[in-house]
Amino acid sequence: MLLWRQAVVLVAAVVTPAVWAQTVKVTDFKPDRVDATAALQAAIDSGAKVVLVDDPGFEYLVETITFKGDQEVVFQNNVRVRAMPGKFLAQGATLFRIHNVKNLVVRGEGNAELTMNKADYQDATRYQPAEWRHTLSMRGSDQVVIRDLTLSNSGGDGIYFGAPGCTNVRLENLVITDHHRQGISVISAENLLIKHCKLINTSGTPPAAGIDFEPNQAREFAVNCVLEDCDIYGNQSYAVHFAIPKTLERPISIVMRDCRIYDNGGGVHFNAGGGYDEEPLQGTIDLIRCTISTPQHSAVTFYSHRVGGVQVRFQDCVIDNRAYPRAPFMMATKHLADIGGIDLGKMVVLQALDRPVFLIPELGAAGLQPIGGSLTVRGDDGQEQAYDLAALVARYPGLPAMRRFASAPLDLASLRPAPGAIGKAANPVLIRRVGKFVQYATAGQTIDITFLAAWARGSVKFPVKVFSPSGKQVKEVKVEIKQEGGEYVLPLVAAETGVYTLEFATGAGIKVMSPAPGQGFLTTGKGLSMFRCNSDLYFNVPADLRAVTVEVIAEVGESLAVELYDEAGVVRASQDSFVGTKYLTVSREPSAKTELWRLKLFKVVEDHYIRLGAPLPPIVFTDPANRLILE
Repeated sequence: MLLWRQAVVLVAAVVTPAVWAQTVKVTDFKPDRVDATAALQAAIDSGAKVVLVDDPGFEYLVETITFKGDQEVVFQNNVRVRAMPGKFLAQGATLFRIHNVKNLVVRGEGNAELTMNKADYQDATRYQPAEWRHTLSMRGSDQVVIRDLTLSNSGGDGIYFGAPGCTNVRLENLVITDHHRQGISVISAENLLIKHCKLINTSGTPPAAGIDFEPNQAREFAVNCVLEDCDIYGNQSYAVHFAIPKTLERPISIVMRDCRIYDNGGGVHFNAGGGYDEEPLQGTIDLIRCTISTPQHSAVTFYSHRVGGVQVRFQDCVIDNRAYPRAPFMMATKHLADIGGIDLGKMVVLQALDRPVFLIPELGAAGLQPIGGSLTVRGDDGQEQAYDLAALVARYPGLPAMRRFASAPLDLASLRPAPGAIGKAANPVLIRRVGKFVQYATAGQTIDITFLAAWARGSVKFPVKVFSPSGKQVKEVKVEIKQEGGEYVLPLVAAETGVYTLEFATGAGIKVMSPAPGQGFLTTGKGLSMFRCNSDLYFNVPADLRAVTVEVIAEVGESLAVELYDEAGVVRASQDSFVGTKYLTVSREPSAKTELWRLKLFKVVEDHYIRLGAPLPPIVFTDPANRLILE
């Protein structure tokens, strides 16, 4: 914290108004009632040390405004700056920008407000859907103070800290309310203090959180980030979302102190395990004297939190769960490693003594490592009971044998369409994130592969890499689909006979369809990543195989049910609606030939994954008519 205090002193020394001699008012630049952009921007561009955004008797309607460095901008009492209606059509448009700026104070007086037109942006007949029309975008800036303002009604985030990262930023006495995606998104920041702020009423598109810490690339960071004495409530989803899908170059360090979290869709969500195939993310997250209550999801959720990674430490926190039906803690993972690195400090949970405290779904191979600290459950009558954390850990030892679960290598050159295969283009599978579609073609044949955006938040753009049967990349196509329901047709022109692979990654839900036989999806790597699709998937079981193992993962809060059928149509394994990781393992006697088994996924909520365990060939088909077999 010494580093932060030094940073604050430096900001104050540089931007104290007393050392600035020149002041301008925006009204001196004759703002227009219909479009005040030029006047406001001219005042900022004037080079004045202090810019007073004074009250012209009407609200300032503006397009994007860019702040400068070495300046103080004061929005005076009764001033309201609003995004011009009908503008901000670009998905990434933002109301205010602080990009590559040093030494800046932006502050309000009285009831000053910076606002946009959220309802307009959510109207798909007027605007292309998006999640990036932020009120304030910050990148690559240093020594910035923003305080005493209301920021409201954006089509994205109230405040967005993007890459390159920002350093030495103070947010104080802000009301950040009614945004479409997030109150605050922290993609990359160091020495960030958020104090006496309200992060409230976010609703629209996921994550729909009060604040989201989400570095996306290894070079990004969340270092010495502090939330102090903040209220976070009324948000559609989580109040605080730690979502770090990559293992970062620098350890994270985040502190929440004396914050009040209540009446959100979810409480505090920890998903800070780092990359699936990488070493665990390092660092610390501390919650000190915070109170948490939430009506829908668990107050505290740990997802894919790995032993040897980020340390989550609570100190004197209270969870008030008296009025809510769910267990206050949820723990789940899609990693093979145990859940660990958690210290509850002296945690108190307010609820009836006989109610569940932990909800722990299928953990797959993982177990629980010892949980530090203590947990006391206190009833309405004041009676208390110490929760036995050691007994909880003992109930979840994990499945050590499954920690070696892996996909088998697949020789695509050995695959051919099954005899009599006719090809069916109908496809129930929506791919989200990474997809690997394979298609058999003969030399000289052209097959039209259709990409359909079955679910999207706006326009969809992603590259598709095409690999030949010999494994060489022969083409890369940039797919662009303008809206949900739109299609893109990629002609696959075969220069040689064999199985071609089309690899892509996207945040949308994509269907891949082909009229030709001999097609399927690979389940290698992290597995086949699907989205909102009840489906039947078929796969080959070699004749001599004695055990069939399938991994099925349902994201937290996004349950599904599964049944595994053998070739005779007999259910050999099943699991009703669950979240987490489930292994379906079936013993079988060798057969006279390769069999075709079926995996039925139903009651699907949203994101889910499957992998076929070695030595099963890691490929699935959407219909027996599309089947590929070993030559």
